[in-house]
Amino acid sequence: MVAVQEPAIPRSQHDVGRDEKSADVEAPRLSGSDDESGISQAIGVTRIETTRMSPAWAPTDIQTPCSLAAGSSTASGDTPFATSAYKKHTLVATIGVISAVVAAVTQPIMGKISDLASRPAALCAAVTLFTVGYIIVASSRRVSDVVVGLALNQFGQLGIRQMEILLVADITVLEWRGLGQALTSVPWVLSAFIAGYISQGINAYSESGWRWGYGMFCAIVPVCIAPTIMFLFWAQRRARPETELALQRQGGPDPQTRWERLKTFVVQVDIVGLLLIGTSFACLLAPGTLRGTAKGGFSNPSLIALYVVGGVLFLAFGVWEYFFVKHGLMPRRLMNRTFYYFTRRLGETYDLSWVYIIKPEWSARNYTFFGNIMITGLCVFALVAGVFMRVTHGYKWVQIAGLAIRSIGQGIQYLSTGNQTTGTLVMGRILMSVGGGTLFITTQVAAQASVPHADMAMAVAIIGLWTQLGGGIGAAISGAVWNQQVPANLEKYIGATHNATQRAEIFGSLLKARAAEPHALVNQAYTEAIKPLYLAALIVSLLAFIPALLTREIYLGKEHNDVEGKKVREKAAAARPEA
Repeated sequence: MVAVQEPAIPRSQHDVGRDEKSADVEAPRLSGSDDESGISQAIGVTRIETTRMSPAWAPTDIQTPCSLAAGSSTASGDTPFATSAYKKHTLVATIGVISAVVAAVTQPIMGKISDLASRPAALCAAVTLFTVGYIIVASSRRVSDVVVGLALNQFGQLGIRQMEILLVADITVLEWRGLGQALTSVPWVLSAFIAGYISQGINAYSESGWRWGYGMFCAIVPVCIAPTIMFLFWAQRRARPETELALQRQGGPDPQTRWERLKTFVVQVDIVGLLLIGTSFACLLAPGTLRGTAKGGFSNPSLIALYVVGGVLFLAFGVWEYFFVKHGLMPRRLMNRTFYYFTRRLGETYDLSWVYIIKPEWSARNYTFFGNIMITGLCVFALVAGVFMRVTHGYKWVQIAGLAIRSIGQGIQYLSTGNQTTGTLVMGRILMSVGGGTLFITTQVAAQASVPHADMAMAVAIIGLWTQLGGGIGAAISGAVWNQQVPANLEKYIGATHNATQRAEIFGSLLKARAAEPHALVNQAYTEAIKPLYLAALIVSLLAFIPALLTREIYLGKEHNDVEGKKVREKAAAARPEA
């Protein structure tokens, strides 16, 4: 395989101070070295910078998003049916909270693994967790197995996606960053159309067919991603001489023992802080989703204990971060106004469940197509946003336009509770996906541009952490409202014809809720429960305009990031002789 180009560190930055008359082999000047940014660069960053990439790696890397997209698009709609199989459909929100918290606290860990070890090592760990998680779900014997398996899978799935983002960011300059990252999402568009036929072919939306939806990708995903992992390890090994020279330039190879490196990892990733904030959020958010099924509701001693423990741990997290930690979860140099987070799950946790109930005439294939409108639009319009950022060399106004479109879509989604035609449901979801794709890609590029390369992995991880925690809050609110309102509405509308046991069975199973009669009254019960969630999601979307307007614009040029690009430009200006 012939190397064609080096990682896309700007030439002006990569070559500053180079003496062409020096030795035949010279350590490359790295973007995050101490003399340029004042930030110590981890060995994983050095390895990826000294690894020479070739376009020939694209055919192997494209299998990663292809397999991941197929797995996610097919299995994403299976969770309600997996919980319904155990008569625990009410746990959908609880699973959302737990998955969000697990995914949030583990993203910094994955980012730090990629920095302290290497990108392929982190990718390998993520694939392992993805596979183990789906194996647990597919072979589950109780609903707790589903919860644990989906949490592990979420960790692995987001880890794989995180490594895709980092690998593209490592080798692209700012003006092409958005388009390059959006291109890795193209397979998701294709899989959205295939997933409907797969779901229908395996009868996924049945009592046990959902197991195949998870089980088949326990083999497909590892096999498809294996060539990418092998190529990255091969390229890393091939670049070992350059890596060693680069490490010598930084002060020599790492003299630490394995135990010392493990200790350094624990300190730098702030394991204690992650455990404190993750456990506190889980304890504070989970009770709201369990209120409807817990005896006595919020007066249940177990739920009270969770709130108390969560509050204490949250205070302990604040004390730990302020007084004791050396490497906090939000280092001061990573704080900038390009970070703002979304509570998407506020209106979407039970969105697909509601649509499945109110549209019994839809086939499994059409229902899957509807569910995948979101991911399709996200991917297609991330590409469009990437083109706009390439042409305008900016992100801010593209981001604001995306937020406006998403808000319009959420307004239509709210109106669909009164007008439940297929056209209204589809149009609202399309517009939300258009805005969401624009917001995702602009936020990623802005965050990566505002930190040096040495901090990029953690910047991506921090966005993921707070986005997932925000999603967890949304899922908790959704669960609390849904689990309180739906049973009350069912009693109100069909209490005269169905006893408490029958209503509980309807509430606990999507399949029974969809088939229950009189269907118009069941429809009304579920619609009245989801309507306030759609309204809250619309309000939150409108409030997001405030931080969006306060973000600073960054020129997206030929630098790898804005921080080191400015340093290079300042040095060039200082070295330029006065006229």
